[in-house]
Amino acid sequence: MPKQGDKYVYDYPRAGLTADVVLLDLVEGALSVLMIKRAGEPYAGEWALPGGYMEIDETLAVAALRELREETGVEPRHIEPLGVYDEIDRDPRGRTLTFAYMAIGVRGGSCPAAGDDAAEVRWCRADSLGEVAFDHGLIIADGVARLRSGVRRGRYVEHFVQERFTVVDACAAAELVNPGETKPKQMRSALRSREDIITAPPAPDSTGAGRRLQHYSALNRPLGRR
Repeated sequence: MPKQGDKYVYDYPRAGLTADVVLLDLVEGALSVLMIKRAGEPYAGEWALPGGYMEIDETLAVAALRELREETGVEPRHIEPLGVYDEIDRDPRGRTLTFAYMAIGVRGGSCPAAGDDAAEVRWCRADSLGEVAFDHGLIIADGVARLRSGVRRGRYVEHFVQERFTVVDACAAAELVNPGETKPKQMRSALRSREDIITAPPAPDSTGAGRRLQHYSALNRPLGRR
């Protein structure tokens, strides 16, 4: 590997590295994913996930949040690694690997606004996306599957409710993610088994029936509350 000046020169091709974000939320009662309409080639005018190339002086996680912020103007309430996508011909620009993240919700409730490489930004129902750019259909399917699997086990529901919530609140959110699968007894057991969920003092039932309902709260929400 010869060195010219203060730069290294490689004799073999090098792959590009990108970060993409599957940002999911409940919008108008339906599980939805935040999509951008690409302003430039490749796939100009087509819908895709927010994302882009990692800069040389940042980590993949930082790149994912930066690209999401630049292209949509929002930050998520929760984000976690989803997986690596490395099919050889996944990007017509050349050999490119992407590290995808699954994210939930919008911090502070801000409205998405298109910027940078995005001509438009929109919430799209996760179950009726149609054709999307690159291999983003596969990445979205994996993100949705991760979310749905977690919700079945009582995970992630705290990101769809208020800071203090009841089993009824959690079940209402879970039912929108996994229609017809929610069981209150299982949800209560799942919440009580989680170390990052604590019980809060009971509060009166909002219906005025005089009952006092057990409330729950997440110990930490690293990227802000709903």
